Amino acid sequence: KVHQAEQDNVAATAGALPVGDVGHWQVAHDIPIEANEQGEVTVSRALGGTGFPCKEIVFSVDHAGKDEVTRGFYTATICRDGDKWKWATAEPATERWGSLQ
Repeated sequence: KVHQAEQDNVAATAGALPVGDVGHWQVAHDIPIEANEQGEVTVSRALGGTGFPCKEIVFSVDHAGKDEVTRGFYTATICRDGDKWKWATAEPATERWGSLQ
């Protein structure tokens, strides 16, 4: 559920963006099982077909360290399911990326 909330937030933010725009996403968990997350997301391209809209996205996750904030960058695919955008990537092609996996 924690990971789904993070993925849904990234997907919702990206779903509202046209190709090339950048948006900010963040998640604050009600129960602190995992750290709150934030970052930016952009839509690199639209794909899919009539009645089956999808977007390829690139997003960052900011990791607050003791002395600095570092960023990780990842790609994913999202698709619209009714009126919501949902995560459509089963497994990223890059190294596992922590709490959003």
